[in-house]
Amino acid sequence: MLIALLCLIAFLAGFTDAIVGGGGLIQLPVMFIAFPNWLPINVFATNRFANASGTLMAAIQYARKISINWKIVLITSAASMIAAFVGARTMQMISPDVFKPIVLFVLIAVALYTYSKKEFGVIGNDEHVNTLHFLYPVVIGLLIGFYNGFIGPGTGSFLMFAFIGLLRYDFLKASASSKVINFATDFSTLVYFAYAGAIDYKIALPMAVFNIAGGYTGSHLAMLRGSKFVRIFFIIIVCVVIIRFAYDIFHV
Repeated sequence: MLIALLCLIAFLAGFTDAIVGGGGLIQLPVMFIAFPNWLPINVFATNRFANASGTLMAAIQYARKISINWKIVLITSAASMIAAFVGARTMQMISPDVFKPIVLFVLIAVALYTYSKKEFGVIGNDEHVNTLHFLYPVVIGLLIGFYNGFIGPGTGSFLMFAFIGLLRYDFLKASASSKVINFATDFSTLVYFAYAGAIDYKIALPMAVFNIAGGYTGSHLAMLRGSKFVRIFFIIIVCVVIIRFAYDIFHV
């Protein structure tokens, strides 16, 4: 019964993550509730294995249909993989709770800005290239990659916002690019988690199958409905992330 519930949650997480990110908000809390006696690293590691599988499926589907600037994506991925590994190591030394108030403030700013700018990310201009255009991917990769390895939830949403705001992508292309980068950072942290023996494969493998199904379904829906649909979904997910972080910070 527990495995069936976890697989259903994994499908929903993969579906959401494929569109705008934030699948960890659905899957990770359930994992903590389901396995209260596990160490945090075991929960994070098992969750990450399942989540990365769905992210890979979504990335493959997007790459088949959406034009991706691979130079930008590969630069960002390389930076984020290094930073994510460092973030995963840091998680064992410093509590992520220390930085959650800062993340909450940033998320509120992202939500308000995206909501107030009705055309933000609906029409992109990613062909615009200058010197800073190629520095941004490094900065984006280092900051968000570290965040992914250290805290995790909301990484895809942060990536999308950065790609839209700094690189002038529309929501659909930003989602496609972020999935590739997300998988790169997930893979980097998974190498560490696997080496540490922190993944419970009996739980992770069946969840991965359903996360893949969710990633496939979500990516196809996003491509079918376009950037306006993804924008609405993005705002909803960011608001959910805000509620989640506010609860973590203020509940007694």
